[in-house]
Amino acid sequence: MPEDPVPMETEATGARRASRVRKTVDFFTVEVKEAKTLEFKEGKGTKLGDIPNVLFKLSQINGKDEILKMVHSILYKTPGKATVIKRHIKEFSGLVFENEEAERAKVVEKVTRLT
Repeated sequence: MPEDPVPMETEATGARRASRVRKTVDFFTVEVKEAKTLEFKEGKGTKLGDIPNVLFKLSQINGKDEILKMVHSILYKTPGKATVIKRHIKEFSGLVFENEEAERAKVVEKVTRLT
């Protein structure tokens, strides 16, 4: 017959085996990123949305069209999201340059690539 297993505690000495230390629980937290709002400088000219022909042509183009992304990147130096591209193009009223010659050359280069 097998012998009884040796008990963990011995009554005579009163010694116990060390128990493991439990780790603390780290709860999951969601990090909320702040939405970037792009601020555009207003130019000297009239807004494109105020010109009837431009407004009519923009209404015929789908908001996800590649042409609108290219135009938005020329005007605002960012491709823009599909949901706000048309709105931003309608609000455009002229280019504002900080370094006139260098930035104007970049814009002219982008436009010549399209044609």
